[in-house]
Amino acid sequence: MKVLVTGASGFVGQVLVRRLLAAGHEVRRALRAPGPDSTTETVVVGSFSVDTDWRRALDGVDAVAHLAARAHVSGPDAADEAAFMAVNHDATLALARACAGRVRRFVFVSTIGVHGAISDAAGFNEDSALRPHTPYARSKVRAETALRELARDDGLSLAILRPPLVYGPGAPGNLARLVAAVRRGWPLPLAAVNNARSLIGVEHLTGIIEAALGATMLSREVFCVADRERLSTPDMVRAIASGLDRPARLFSVPPGVLQLLGRLSGRAAQVQQLTGSLVVNATAARAAFGDLQARPLREGLMEMAVCG
Repeated sequence: MKVLVTGASGFVGQVLVRRLLAAGHEVRRALRAPGPDSTTETVVVGSFSVDTDWRRALDGVDAVAHLAARAHVSGPDAADEAAFMAVNHDATLALARACAGRVRRFVFVSTIGVHGAISDAAGFNEDSALRPHTPYARSKVRAETALRELARDDGLSLAILRPPLVYGPGAPGNLARLVAAVRRGWPLPLAAVNNARSLIGVEHLTGIIEAALGATMLSREVFCVADRERLSTPDMVRAIASGLDRPARLFSVPPGVLQLLGRLSGRAAQVQQLTGSLVVNATAARAAFGDLQARPLREGLMEMAVCG
């Protein structure tokens, strides 16, 4: 199988490329600019937009893993709805249209955030209501809807994956900040938090992407994906601290107080991620692709902390 990977230089993309090559697949990386790795076939497509010319990148390709996205944006740009839509919806749909009738399978990595930021104990599954709460999540919902319409009208063979926070060595964003805080020995006011968070290891996620790319037939288009276990935020801190061989410096502040402080400081979303529950029910994905989780969540977080 020859696979085009977009976002191939990103955190998940790099792991996926290595995995596909190790499994004997041919891989072509679509990059915005030339990269240092000359051992893998690469096509430089320039900026990812509705005007991107995908003909050379798609020539001879059997399947596409579409990971490229506007994500992990902070500051004022994090509220730029139009910028998220331009990349995550408009450019994605342009690529998918170029794939229709040419590739056997198009795998789109979305986000569990399309369902919202907080779940109940049963967790989100594929049939849960769509309540995107950020420009990023709203752009992913729009993209999912457009892709499913294209699949229905033009015969695009589609698989949409909705992962929660992805962990592993080199993970960016909030996990990187949490590891840095524990490494520096910062006291964290999270001991009283009693929540449940689903995550997914990068090796687990890329295993599911590989399985989705190669599946001859899928029973559905959308899959919520996650590791089996859920951990509270304090237990995540303890696992990271154990990996770093550092003490977990946790102290108690009532979660309600933390949430109030988050609203007053303009960091309500970040505090919500630390104090609220987000559980993913990945039963459908395990039935379709098998149980591909290689190691327990706690061990994976420890390895992430050690490897940086």
